[in-house]
Amino acid sequence: SSNPTSTDMNNRHTLLILLSVGSLLAEAHDLTSNGIYYDILDDTRHTLSVTFGEKNYTGAVSIPATVILGGDTYNVIAIGDWAFHACTGLQSVTLPEGLTTIKQKAFNKTALTSVTIPASVTYIGYNAFTDCSPLTSVTMNIIDPTTLSLDASAFPSGMTIYVSDVDPWNARFPNA
Repeated sequence: SSNPTSTDMNNRHTLLILLSVGSLLAEAHDLTSNGIYYDILDDTRHTLSVTFGEKNYTGAVSIPATVILGGDTYNVIAIGDWAFHACTGLQSVTLPEGLTTIKQKAFNKTALTSVTIPASVTYIGYNAFTDCSPLTSVTMNIIDPTTLSLDASAFPSGMTIYVSDVDPWNARFPNA
């Protein structure tokens, strides 16, 4: 048996650090409720963001408007960056009223065929719904379009978006 050299010890420390970082990334959420992963955005204001976790989301996912945590009611106000990214088994999602933000690549590369954006949403991030080849229908329940900020390429180019509450004739507005 030989004594470890300083190089051996440094390599062991590096491996330990890499394993620790990998463990942190695998546990990148604050809580899970009914199969949905969340990050606490503000513990004082009781707000949450949907995030990614160990398992990909599949099938139909219904995001609740609120989650009970430790006896307190938390409002789900955001879909975080990359939350559903590459969840190729995600077929439908129900977004709650009260949701204000859909961040970058939130639903990128999913199997969504349609989505309805609640009136409460004020921001949709970069590539939020791109590379969703089955996505053919987006309905936005927006009451005042001046309150909505759309990042570049939020939707696939050429996508037709239905804005239901602005125009009584349900006119189509092409993605800019």
